[in-house]
Amino acid sequence: MRVQIVRWMTLCYIGEAGGYGMGRNRKVFYSNSAAPLIEQMFKEDRDIIRDGVSGLQKDRAVKRVCSDEHVARRFQDLLDLVGL
Repeated sequence: MRVQIVRWMTLCYIGEAGGYGMGRNRKVFYSNSAAPLIEQMFKEDRDIIRDGVSGLQKDRAVKRVCSDEHVARRFQDLLDLVGL
């Protein structure tokens, strides 16, 4: 169950490519409210979730959204945060 929650939180944090709809003026559209909370939780629990986050590098949905360089940078920020 933890892996699924970490996956959902990761996708919420990294967001999606902007440039359309509500994200028209943003390179990456993500939750401004959730992102700082996710950062804090990942930082505090990095030892527990590190393997789960590492496995997301091969996740189909994560790969798809990371095809955008700006979204990929946000994912790399999370990897750095947990020490990968």
